[in-house]
Amino acid sequence: MAALKNLGIERAAIRAAVEAMIQANPGKLIEQIVPTASVKRVIELAFEEARRDNSNGVGTGHLLVGLMLEKDGIAAKALRELNVMIDSVRAELARLQDAGVTEAVRGVARPAILARHLDLADEQGKSITIDIIFPPDYSEQQCTAVASRIQSAVQGRQS
Repeated sequence: MAALKNLGIERAAIRAAVEAMIQANPGKLIEQIVPTASVKRVIELAFEEARRDNSNGVGTGHLLVGLMLEKDGIAAKALRELNVMIDSVRAELARLQDAGVTEAVRGVARPAILARHLDLADEQGKSITIDIIFPPDYSEQQCTAVASRIQSAVQGRQS
């Protein structure tokens, strides 16, 4: 993740810290991954963090903050051991967002400018156009059908 890298924390250091904690408590490992109350809490905290910064979705940065807020988790302990503080992570995430750095979702970056265009259209009522990127396996007919539904939905909203 860019935020941790920019804070001088390398992936290998995090991995080593987590592995050391796991080796120190081998009895806590289980064969099958089960969503524990702690995992559910991390996800809830990530959603709260996304709401806090008015994001349209939950990203890896929100999950990172959620992991750090769940203080008893291995990830939070490993990051504290590496002197990573939540305030510095939040500040770096905000800096990245302000710089227009976006996360890749399924290999396609979500441009921050798209959200700004949509907000501008809502605020000022101006007509704007956006390019829709469809997965490569969509046929032309599927693309046309989706675009038509989007256009109908937008026109219905304007009525």
